[in-house]
Amino acid sequence: MPHPGGDRPWPVPRPPPRHFFDLLAQGETLALERLAGLADACGLTAHALADYLPRPGCQAYPSSRRTS
Repeated sequence: MPHPGGDRPWPVPRPPPRHFFDLLAQGETLALERLAGLADACGLTAHALADYLPRPGCQAYPSSRRTS
C-alpha cells in the first residue's frame, strides 16, 4: 500500500506536542488582548468586571467528533 504522503516511510512523523500547546497559548493570549474591547462593547464597567465570578461549566471546547 503506498504511503499517502508520497515517498516518506511509515509511520508519518508527528509534530512535537509542544507545537499544539504553543498554538493554544497564542490563541489565549490573543483573546486576553481583545477582552477589554469586548467588555467596552458590552458596556461593562471596571467594577462589574471585578465583581464577576465565572460559573463552572460555562467554558466549552470544540470537539473533532459530531454528537448529532
